[in-house]
Amino acid sequence: MLLSIRTLVAIRILSFGMTGLLLIASTAFVLVVEQGQLRYALWSGAFSAGLFIITLALSAATDRRGNRILWDETTRFDYNQSLQWAYFSTIFIIFPVLTVSIFAGLDPLRAFISAALLAGAIQLLLFCFLDWRGR
Repeated sequence: MLLSIRTLVAIRILSFGMTGLLLIASTAFVLVVEQGQLRYALWSGAFSAGLFIITLALSAATDRRGNRILWDETTRFDYNQSLQWAYFSTIFIIFPVLTVSIFAGLDPLRAFISAALLAGAIQLLLFCFLDWRGR
């Protein structure tokens, strides 16, 4: 194994956390900028792809034993718990707020995109919090 488990966990938390923050920034960008400037949101996709490559490299930096330790039962539980909380927050908070916003004049396409981005951001940030708290 090239890196210690603590280092790998720190890189994983940092990578997932940065992706979550990027999704929140992208949501704000989608909701705030003019229609013509939305093409600049493509940079968030490139940045997310870079973070995905970092996560793949993280898995490649460990051997089979390291991957089992890095994605152990506790980590999977934290990940599944963050998915559940993100799902419920999307249904009970994000969708109702965006529905009211659509009736108040928000473009429905922007509302749909921001809901999708926020759901992913909540899940990733919750996973980082739960994983960091548990380590």
